[in-house]
Amino acid sequence: MAISTRGFYLKLYYGLDQFMKLAYVNFLAIVFTLLGFGIFGIFPAFLATLTVVRKWLLKDGTFPIFTVFFKTYKQSFLTANLAGVVFSLIAFFLYMNYQLIAQASGALQLVGGITLGLYSLLFSATVLYFFPVVAHFEHRFLQYFKQAFLLGIANIHFVLLLMVMIYGLYHLFVMMPALVSLFFPVLLSLIIMAMTLLSFSQMKKRRARLMNQQT
Repeated sequence: MAISTRGFYLKLYYGLDQFMKLAYVNFLAIVFTLLGFGIFGIFPAFLATLTVVRKWLLKDGTFPIFTVFFKTYKQSFLTANLAGVVFSLIAFFLYMNYQLIAQASGALQLVGGITLGLYSLLFSATVLYFFPVVAHFEHRFLQYFKQAFLLGIANIHFVLLLMVMIYGLYHLFVMMPALVSLFFPVLLSLIIMAMTLLSFSQMKKRRARLMNQQT
């Protein structure tokens, strides 16, 4: 009975510890977003959150959360914001094209809608993979876009699944908005990083099999 009770309390402690860590990282993401005046803080804060989450998922030992978060935020501030500007401009361009297509009719609207949908899917794939690629690999700035684009295309099934999961997460927090301040940024990062790490692992295994076949 004593052993069973001790096991229960250990599990309870572990669960509360993980809960507090998630809430703490979420708090850091919100605070550092605000420190960057929102628009200049959101992208580096998101990348810093992904970096911390990546270490958790890879079981990268015990590490100081604030130190890792702040170091990533500071070092990637320019890179993350430049990427954010690029993606924002592309998103605005796609939105303007959507407005034009919505006013068209007949075959032009059909062809335009299909084309825009395809470009939007490729854009979404690149965005979803870009920040995990920055957190996981070391490349030059433009190389991150190329790597994210190629990985997104090669793992389009993961992209579609991610989009469904993010959509579901969004509606969950719409129904329970009070939880946004506690968990939304960190849970979004967990979903994206977990799926992209899975695709990185599968890509690594495919490369290993190809190398074995060639030798």
